Amino acid sequence: REAQEFIHAVLSMWVSLDTVVLQRDDLLHVAEAIPEAGAEPSGVARHQERWLSLMFLNAFYMDYLGATNGFHPEQALQTLRQVLKSYVANERFYALTQYPGAYDPGFREFCRSARQRHPGQEGAS
Repeated sequence: REAQEFIHAVLSMWVSLDTVVLQRDDLLHVAEAIPEAGAEPSGVARHQERWLSLMFLNAFYMDYLGATNGFHPEQALQTLRQVLKSYVANERFYALTQYPGAYDPGFREFCRSARQRHPGQEGAS
């Protein structure tokens, strides 16, 4: 029962994120650009990117917690690492993952390892 409730909460978080992003074309474009690690946006788009990045990051963190606490199947960490690779290639997104106190040390290390395995990011931290 506890696992089902956790999984439901994670899925609800992702649905909420989808709802926010799909409401406006400009948010959709900003969200799609995050894993592309392009030039830093300016103006309002810069703020949208930061807040959308935090929303994605919190959802990824919930997936991480679910996998490390046995609420998700064993392969969930591999899948999450694969998805995170493109996001942590974005320097601005990656910096949010490493903010002290925001996420536990295990998750920060998990994000570092995903970044180090990303082509062109060898040895990055």
